Amino acid sequence: MEILITTIGIVFVLGAITVLANLVDMRREPAAQVLLILAILAVNGVVALSGLLSLLAVESDDLANAAVGALILFIAAVIATLLLVPGVRNWIARFLPEPAVQGQPFLMMNTLNDGEIEFGGLYAQESRKERPKELLGFRPDSWVHTWATVIVVMALGWQVASYFLAGGLSGVAEDIGIDYLTLLASLIQNAIIPFVGVGLFLRRDIRATLKRLGLEPISWSGYGVSLALVFGLLMLVVTFSAIWEGLVSEETFKEQTEASSALAESVDTIGLAFALALTAAVGEEIAFRGALQPIFGFWVTAFVFAFSHVQYTLTPASLLIFLVALALGWVRRHFNTTTAILVHFLYNFIPLLLVVSFPEETASSVLRLLF
Repeated sequence: MEILITTIGIVFVLGAITVLANLVDMRREPAAQVLLILAILAVNGVVALSGLLSLLAVESDDLANAAVGALILFIAAVIATLLLVPGVRNWIARFLPEPAVQGQPFLMMNTLNDGEIEFGGLYAQESRKERPKELLGFRPDSWVHTWATVIVVMALGWQVASYFLAGGLSGVAEDIGIDYLTLLASLIQNAIIPFVGVGLFLRRDIRATLKRLGLEPISWSGYGVSLALVFGLLMLVVTFSAIWEGLVSEETFKEQTEASSALAESVDTIGLAFALALTAAVGEEIAFRGALQPIFGFWVTAFVFAFSHVQYTLTPASLLIFLVALALGWVRRHFNTTTAILVHFLYNFIPLLLVVSFPEETASSVLRLLF
């Protein structure tokens, strides 16, 4: 219950800042902008301070790893603070997709009409330049996009720092524990902020919000592609794991897959396997493919997704997860986020179902598939 309460508190704070960012984009009031900047600086300070407190709390044997973790959090906080500088955002925008609109924007509060597109509460006619249907592009002048970038930087910093603060993969494996409350907390954190971020009840109504996040019905072709893609991804995992295991010693392979194996072993019922697969698929796809990919693009979102999985940090598995992220991004681009959720769910659930149903038979193979 403690983790659920903590998550609700974090989501409340981040959600409040997200609402404020939307309001600033809509009204451009100087006082609100100053308040937003102060709020973001406060979050950055808390993240940097948490690294220092973690460093002070560890035992001397873990001091080196803790120092690296604290340094990573400090660097993340510095980068997130620099993002508040317009020149820095303009420089970063050179490496991100350009906005899909041209001309003078105008404010619009209702569902979009055909040929119109939204950016941080600002709308304009879509550019005639052909581009992927889900891509909106990054606007360095949007505080919603700025805040999204800050969250991404902080999340990446926290994930990598967690690896070192835990003492490496063995420590991560010890800390991994799956239960229904943990899964619910993860779903709340991943799903709510994106809905608030795209302006639910502020810049968009329900229908427009679902459309912006790509949460639309799955087509018949989407079902077919999903099944084929899941089969292909699972075959990729099996092949990748076999090659990986053949290239390194048994001890090294066991160490590198310790965290992911611990995650799989913690799931001991079909209900828990279903809940893990569903919450991960829904939460992560809404956050990454639904909210972030239209802003940051196909490649950057895949990179962020790969490094957000701490159980694969600094192992060859990161490459595999990057490939999986590319596949999910492709589904989002050519179909929608709902289809990506289905692919993600089946990709997670099928191996977990085998582990729970046939633990002895799958102990040497499926347990080491990368969850």
